[in-house]
Amino acid sequence: MDVARSTLSDFAARRMRAHWRATARHWSCTKWGAMKRMLASAVVLVLTACTVACSGSAASPASVADTPDSAAGGDLDGAPSADAAPSADASPDPDAGTDASPGDAGDPPTFTVKRGALLFSDDFSAASFTANWQVVGATWSLADGHLSGVRAAGEKDPNISHVMPVDRVVMQFAFNLGGAGSAGVRLNHQAPNPQHLVNVVVTSSAVALNEMSGWSTTTKSSPLANAPVTLDAAAWHVGVLEVYGNAVAFSVDGKKLVAGTTVDQSATPRDQFVLETNAVGAPVSYDDMKVWEALPL
Repeated sequence: MDVARSTLSDFAARRMRAHWRATARHWSCTKWGAMKRMLASAVVLVLTACTVACSGSAASPASVADTPDSAAGGDLDGAPSADAAPSADASPDPDAGTDASPGDAGDPPTFTVKRGALLFSDDFSAASFTANWQVVGATWSLADGHLSGVRAAGEKDPNISHVMPVDRVVMQFAFNLGGAGSAGVRLNHQAPNPQHLVNVVVTSSAVALNEMSGWSTTTKSSPLANAPVTLDAAAWHVGVLEVYGNAVAFSVDGKKLVAGTTVDQSATPRDQFVLETNAVGAPVSYDDMKVWEALPL
């Protein structure tokens, strides 16, 4: 009986010890799991904070760079500010044209001067010639909203004139050669000592800029510049004559073709311009005549 009690007591003790060991293991595992979870959470928090801090410091220079500094010549939409100095490689090409004028947006560029105040314009839409136009030679007419001139074979001085000062002007006009004809502009001085002074002649294949002197039978002409060109003789083109004292330049359809410097002509101020036609049969036509004051660039 004592042996049985001893055996039962040993068995109970072993079970009790096993229970406590299991309980201890469970508590240890549970506590370690909680600690691991706490450690993992702490690591996540530390890594998150580090990531945010690093991201903020890395983003700052980029945001500054993406926001133009007014001192660097930029505004918020990325366009240069009005007072920004252009970079060296942004300098205008003299042959590419420059136009700071108040002309219409569709006007061609200028190359040696800029447009100032508009002094004269005529779109030739009226039924009769406006003031200061005078037919000198050839037959001129207003039809379909433009001015057309045709001369008879051998007819002298086939032009129509307009009186106004033209020593410092930008003169712009549309022209149509009408086939084999030539268009042209001439600048004159009137009485008391009339003089032909400058003229430009345009054909479908060439442009000539000439310095002139004399009048009528004493007229003389010497070339300042010539340039080849290829123009559709049946299409409309736009010519721009730039005059500033002795400097003269002429472009067609936004391309500078000829330029030159005359002798001093200040003793005979240019106070008249004429439009010319050398067309026999088919007329040369003009339209949208505009004259601006010329200002230095």
